[in-house]
Amino acid sequence: MSKEEFETYLTLVSSLLQLTPVQREQISDELHDHMENRVADLVAAGVDRQAAVLQAVEEFGDASALAENLKQTNLNNRKRWMMRFATLCTAAAFLVAVFTMAMWPADANFGTPSKTVAQEDDNPFGGDEDGADPFGPSGSNDTQVAPSTAAPKPRSSMSTATEIAIRRKLEGTCELNYDETSFTDLKEELESVLGINIVLTSSARDDSLTADEVFTCNLRGISYSNALRIMLAEKNATYCIKNGVLQIISLDDAGDSGWFTRNMTDVSDLLALIRHREADRIGKPMTAQASIRKPRAGGGFGSGGGGAFNMQAAQESAGTTQDKNTAISDFEKLAEAIVMVQSKSQPEKPVQLVTAESILLDAVQKLVCQQEWQANAYGGEATIICVGGILIVNAADGVNDKVKDFISDLGYQLQTAQQR
Repeated sequence: MSKEEFETYLTLVSSLLQLTPVQREQISDELHDHMENRVADLVAAGVDRQAAVLQAVEEFGDASALAENLKQTNLNNRKRWMMRFATLCTAAAFLVAVFTMAMWPADANFGTPSKTVAQEDDNPFGGDEDGADPFGPSGSNDTQVAPSTAAPKPRSSMSTATEIAIRRKLEGTCELNYDETSFTDLKEELESVLGINIVLTSSARDDSLTADEVFTCNLRGISYSNALRIMLAEKNATYCIKNGVLQIISLDDAGDSGWFTRNMTDVSDLLALIRHREADRIGKPMTAQASIRKPRAGGGFGSGGGGAFNMQAAQESAGTTQDKNTAISDFEKLAEAIVMVQSKSQPEKPVQLVTAESILLDAVQKLVCQQEWQANAYGGEATIICVGGILIVNAADGVNDKVKDFISDLGYQLQTAQQR
């Protein structure tokens, strides 16, 4: 069958079925495939191609008969799907009714007309006393749906998300074996294995490490972060994760606040454990550490030598042990009076109470890299605060890692103690 003959045949079928252009194209492809397959089968059976085409057309029937068959098939399919849908709806309604009856309370009261009137008079929904519909303005029965006010899902910045991903990859267990391997080759291998970007900063090249520097090591069973710090420490270098990139820097630069990185850790569970274990301290005022200094032999109160009250002179003027005890007692009274006067002359400061956050911050600053923190007056620049159960540390990357390990270990120990 020629293309023109087939198109003529299809045009008749489409007009009889009142098909859209899209439906006509779909049926065209379907009929064409069936026709070609039937012709191919007949030719394979030994029938001449022209005769095979005529026989295939005769089997399909004329255009009007084919259209009628397609209509009948489509109608039967619609009836079948309608019956299935009706059966499904009936079954669903039956199951809902059975479930409702099963869950309905035994003492449920469906109400009476008198109770219904009383409910309207009581106005339980807070509507106007004149009978206005509480669910719509001006007593209207129209229900107005408020526009969605759902807040967008919170997410971290792209740089922070990238840095978190790098840190997680560095937590993996490594197996590094290098023998006189250049830094360039080592860098390329780590970038390929970890899927991260590694940059050698100009300060590291100038102070300690070049691209041709060779490494020899055999490290396994530890994290990539620890292995990398061990290898770089031999070259007077380390790394920090900043701006979404792992950057190799010198050890001298690591102490510069310009290379500090910010790390945030959720410690809400740890704070809950601290509150449980330190319940006797939580909420009480922080105790002052100041005490009255003992007098020295050559001077008065404190370390000076010319105080208003000279302890040595008082002892020399006392001839007996009783006189000496009296002089010491007088000095202690005078010292207490001086301290009281000084405390009254200073403005009162608000009383600070012990909290789980203050206990945690104090422990970190005293036990983890003590010399790095501003609060410890060692000249350090690292800072640490706790906001809403999130511990925020701004410090060198190595300090951040040690704080994270400390938090993890402390949480483990408190949980273990609680389970005993």
